[in-house]
Amino acid sequence: MNWRRFLFIDSFSTVLGICIGTISLIVAMGAAPEFQSLVEGTQGEAILSAANAALENDTPRQGVERFLDWKSFMIVMGGLLSSILIAFSGKRILRCVLVFTFLSKVPPLREWVNLRESYIPQSELNRQLEQLYRTSIEMIRRVSKGEPIDHQVESIQHGQLSSWVKKYIMSNTGTEAEIKTVIQKEIRAIAQEAEEDQKLLVFCAQASPAFGMVGTVIGLVLLMSQAQGRNISEIIAAMSLALVTTLYGVLLANLVFYPLKSKREQFFDAHRRLYNLMQDSILLMKRKALPSMAKDELSSHLPEHLRSKVQREK
Repeated sequence: MNWRRFLFIDSFSTVLGICIGTISLIVAMGAAPEFQSLVEGTQGEAILSAANAALENDTPRQGVERFLDWKSFMIVMGGLLSSILIAFSGKRILRCVLVFTFLSKVPPLREWVNLRESYIPQSELNRQLEQLYRTSIEMIRRVSKGEPIDHQVESIQHGQLSSWVKKYIMSNTGTEAEIKTVIQKEIRAIAQEAEEDQKLLVFCAQASPAFGMVGTVIGLVLLMSQAQGRNISEIIAAMSLALVTTLYGVLLANLVFYPLKSKREQFFDAHRRLYNLMQDSILLMKRKALPSMAKDELSSHLPEHLRSKVQREK
């Protein structure tokens, strides 16, 4: 049943991607004055109307306006969305979107895409790291003295750590090797999710300029097919409009997708640091280590500014 569901999702997204790409190109090309003139077989003024409008003194395109063209945007975005839907499953695309949005907090969506960790701002992750460090030190101190840690466990915000402490420390089950195996398996699963998200974002960053070039080539082909009898200034003005699609593609790649890829990588690194801190905390409690030794070991998992902060408090 699961395989049929995945097959349906992949097939649906592929068909949807092909439809979106085809419709985007047809609408964008059909709305271009050069294309309309080519289809009608005329040599009228509609051939380079966009260029002429830019050259007329009474209605010049100035400032940001000269870079705005909905047909170019439709070619780039339509082609990009089409290629994503064809290349990736619907679940994978949705999971990557959820990671960076508030929708990751919605339980049904999280369960459907098997999302383990939602996106948290760096400042919030640092706060969680510091709180986890202090809670762990307190639990290690109490365990070393044989005191109960029920209150500290209930105050842990990360549900995974709370369940591990209850299972391995409070119930006194499992060996150190088993604890490491379980936590490292969870880290590998999160790493796989992060790697898949980064691949999708890199794909988008590479595809955006490519579809920008597609739009430019389409514009130049339509322009050159009707350029006979036009002066060079009109042709250059029309070419500048055709190049807008390349600009859109480059901007999307370098201002959106590559930065998001870097942000996703940083997000995983922070979570890996968080899980390694959990692992060492549980192992130190299992060994009933001294708090002084635990502070030195656990502080190594903190960012530099937090490490300096806790070391000054010793």
